[in-house]
Amino acid sequence: MEIQICRACLGTSPAMINIFEDAPGLGISIADMITQCTPYEISKGDCYPKNICDSCLHCARAAFEIRQTIEKSHQKILQLKNRKVLTANLRQDVCSPEIKKPHKCTYCQKAFKKKWHLQEHTRKHTGERSYKCPHCSMSFSYRNSLKSHIKRRETV
Repeated sequence: MEIQICRACLGTSPAMINIFEDAPGLGISIADMITQCTPYEISKGDCYPKNICDSCLHCARAAFEIRQTIEKSHQKILQLKNRKVLTANLRQDVCSPEIKKPHKCTYCQKAFKKKWHLQEHTRKHTGERSYKCPHCSMSFSYRNSLKSHIKRRETV
C-alpha cells in the first residue's frame, strides 16, 4: 500500500481519508468542514494532498462541531433577545460585552469602561510615574498613591 501525506499535519500513514468524501455521520465533505472552520479555500485538483489522517480528521470534526454549536447558541440568544426574554443581566453579559468595556490595554488586553482607567492602568506596563511629591523625591504612578503618601507625611 502506498504511503500518503496528510494535508493538515504532513504526517504519513497508510490509512488516510479523502477530504472530498463525506465525513462519517455529518453529511458534509471534510474539505467543506475545513473550509468553514478555517480561512483556507480547498478545491479538487489544487496542488495539496487530498487526504487527511485520522487524528487531523478528529480535530477537524471537533472544530466543525463546536462551530455548529456556537452558531446554534448564537441564534437562540438572538431569538430570545428579540423576544425580550433575556434577563437584564444576561442581556448585558451575553449580548453586549464590548459596550461595557470599550477601552482595551494594548499590553495585556484588559478592558476598562473609562479611558482614564486605561491610561492609569497602562502605567503599570510602562513604569511611568507622573505624580511627584512636592515634599520629597518620591513619585507615583497613581494620583491616589501620591495623596496617601502626602497624608502619611502630614500625620508623622
